[in-house]
Amino acid sequence: MTWGILENPAAAAVFSAVLVAYLAVEASVEWRSRRSIASSSASSADADSGSKRALGLLTAVGVALGFAAHGSVPDAAFGTGSGAWAAFAAGVLLLVAAAAGRAWAVRTLGRWFTTSVRTDAGQPVIQDGPYRWVRHPSYTAMLLAFAGIGLCLGNALTAVCFALFPLLGLLVRIRVEERALLARLGEAYAGYSASRRRLIPGVW
Repeated sequence: MTWGILENPAAAAVFSAVLVAYLAVEASVEWRSRRSIASSSASSADADSGSKRALGLLTAVGVALGFAAHGSVPDAAFGTGSGAWAAFAAGVLLLVAAAAGRAWAVRTLGRWFTTSVRTDAGQPVIQDGPYRWVRHPSYTAMLLAFAGIGLCLGNALTAVCFALFPLLGLLVRIRVEERALLARLGEAYAGYSASRRRLIPGVW
């Protein structure tokens, strides 16, 4: 199995550093979530309905298939030419943007952020920060990260698997989350939802 651009020591070092930074953000996200759940009020309710598990499972499937494709479909590799370097640079930029976007979204939600779907009677509808543009900026950032990793690995099919399967998991998660928020927050969330797209401003 060849790794294209990542066989270049400088490229491998850049990718490793950016990936570690993103994973550090994810570790911080999980820590914030656990702290939020531990300090939640008596009115806080778990409404996850298995969506976190579904997201994790579909993401794992995408990663496994992506690595399998990397080794078994060499024709989908970007190679080591200028196009491959452009894909690598795009992947690094997506990872950087994902880390920044994920951290921004989580910080904006503050104590209301959890990695499992929970609702609280006193929960406001957050419309600041990245929530001015989309309803789920944290999920947009996750998709950017997986697409970025796929691009850096240098195989088009790998990149598709890395992005597609987490997206399928997020579609399940978004449906569960929005149903729970609408049930708990009512018209306030309905009005917000009517004026914001889910993941991509102006698209969906």
